[in-house]
Amino acid sequence: MKSFLILLTLSLIFPLITMSESIELTSENLTISTISSSLKITKDKTLLYEETEPGIGSATLTLKSLKPWDFKDFQALEITLFNPTKERIIPQVFLKSPDSVINGYNPGQYHSRYLDPGERKNLLVYFLADDDWFQEKYPDLIGLRAGPNTEIKWWRDVDPSNISEITFSHKAIKNEALASKGTTYRIERITPIRFHEKFHRSEKLEFPFIDKYGQFIHGDWPGKVYTKQDLNANIQAEKIDLQKYPEPVTWNKWGGWQNGPKQKATGYFRVQLIEGKWWFIDPSGCLFWSHGVTCVNTHGAYTITEGREHYFRSIPEPEDPKFQFLKSPKNQQQTYNFTRANLLEKYGDNWQNIIQKKHHKRLRSWGLNTIGNWSDDETQKLERTPFTLAIHPNKVNLGSKFPDLWHPDYETNLREAIEYAATRPSAYSPYHMGSYINNELHWESAEKFNAILFKASASQPAKKFFVSKLKEKFQTIQKLNKKWDTQFSNFNSLLERKKVIPYEQTQTEVDAFYENMCEKYFKLCRSEFKKVFPNHLYLGCRFHDHIDPVPMRIAQKYCDVISYNLYRKSIADFTGPVPNLSKPMMATEFHFGALDRGMFHTGLNYSSDQEDRAIHYYEFVKGALKNPLMLGTHWFQYGSQAFTGRGQDGENFQIGMLDITDTPYPELIQKVREIGYKIYSERYN
Repeated sequence: MKSFLILLTLSLIFPLITMSESIELTSENLTISTISSSLKITKDKTLLYEETEPGIGSATLTLKSLKPWDFKDFQALEITLFNPTKERIIPQVFLKSPDSVINGYNPGQYHSRYLDPGERKNLLVYFLADDDWFQEKYPDLIGLRAGPNTEIKWWRDVDPSNISEITFSHKAIKNEALASKGTTYRIERITPIRFHEKFHRSEKLEFPFIDKYGQFIHGDWPGKVYTKQDLNANIQAEKIDLQKYPEPVTWNKWGGWQNGPKQKATGYFRVQLIEGKWWFIDPSGCLFWSHGVTCVNTHGAYTITEGREHYFRSIPEPEDPKFQFLKSPKNQQQTYNFTRANLLEKYGDNWQNIIQKKHHKRLRSWGLNTIGNWSDDETQKLERTPFTLAIHPNKVNLGSKFPDLWHPDYETNLREAIEYAATRPSAYSPYHMGSYINNELHWESAEKFNAILFKASASQPAKKFFVSKLKEKFQTIQKLNKKWDTQFSNFNSLLERKKVIPYEQTQTEVDAFYENMCEKYFKLCRSEFKKVFPNHLYLGCRFHDHIDPVPMRIAQKYCDVISYNLYRKSIADFTGPVPNLSKPMMATEFHFGALDRGMFHTGLNYSSDQEDRAIHYYEFVKGALKNPLMLGTHWFQYGSQAFTGRGQDGENFQIGMLDITDTPYPELIQKVREIGYKIYSERYN
């Protein structure tokens, strides 16, 4: 009987999945597996996903192909989903090919979409390519992470020509009624798509493909600028919008909650735990929750032109006023700054003064009260919006991206970097909330540092320290050999060894080194920072990705706030790897992007369109407001990246609050404003 039902199910799937280019689904190459879920067929012959064990949050339904699907001529799947329930749900999808899995490595990286009761929406599931695969397929596209009709480049990939599984699940929502009933949604259609058809672009890439404003030439989309008149119209439209929404009426000059319960005023920002929730306290003693954005500057869309001149319709000649934005730094490729060039054309010769003031006016109007990392000193020194500063010491690395704390220059470089930060405009201002030291260090784990230490040269200061501690502990090499099951003749031969000894043999000593390293890092950073900035907050090192518990556990001893770049769909329940943290956290980077406004790459968190992007923003911040540990979110980033990729790494993500012509994305700004104007009522209640 069970086999009969499976065959019946398979026979009804065929009409649901629209394929082309001779792609077929038959009962010979398709099976279905379920975990804590079931599959039903509705009267209109659509798939019905039902969670059979409510509340577990891990129910899946997987379509498996015995003969993998070949989607090599497509860039994504478009899946039509319908919510037949009376509750909001979040269907999510990920793909698998035999040798690689995308999206499942991080709970924030699934393709997902919010569906309100009765809503039917299309979810785009993008095919992701690694660097080698991308460059082989698109040899004419250099220095960008995606082209007009290409797959998007990613660190983890899937082979579009070899898709073996499509898995459906859901993101759990904290809702007792929903948890008791389980999640249900309909899968109505699965269609492979080509971007040039979906987004109305020319199929063949022709050069040049970038216009004078830095936009893609061979496509059209809402808000695209064609003339100076379009820029003027955008100025007037935004002027009306900013007048209509000047600022939240409950905010004080800092962006704090002037109507909320008052706390002790110190003249500077500080943090406080109040009734189980962490808050910033602004200089006047008002509760403050940091709703911010990074990169409030005028160089978001700089891009390499040298060696790629044929990409661009026009590059300014010396007599052109925009020629000033063409730079040729020593020993570096020539670049052009489309952000500044477009601001000059839009606002005229006084563009710098105009835009610096407008930054603050926009943020206030949008319900944003913090200027985050990587922002301009010239904007911060106007002292109209609280801001954070980044401190980046020069360093000799141990491993790929972590300083050798025992290098003789490390402490000197750290002090010099902090002292340099003190010379920046408004460094001692009460608008300066606090500073980060470093960004996205590779903390790895003790096991990985075991390999890093042994592979290092004998002159590496950290390795020399490690061996000195071993000598101090064991006294004789014979005792160490007995403990590690090794045969070193002396400690110097251990120092010179570059072959890795298995972690299982060295674990006790390497764990001690790793903990010592974490302790030394945070203790020294805090000590040196507070010598120069005793009244400002030490905001940590901007953790990212999955962090080993040891650095997080030690960070809470020394950081006033633990900064964490969190590219996830939600952080409502996020606590990091250490339970019961004694210090608050702030999400110092996150974003979502889509491809329906001309750009070629979604960024690190994908969405299906601008509406979906905006809703994900709203829900991310709303979730953070409900998390008692979180006292802020900072979107990455304010302005657009270049269509042809920033600087050397080629990032060309659709992640700006503004596009490349300085035009706000209306769907996103609506939701930024909607949640921003009620951050205090949401947080306090």
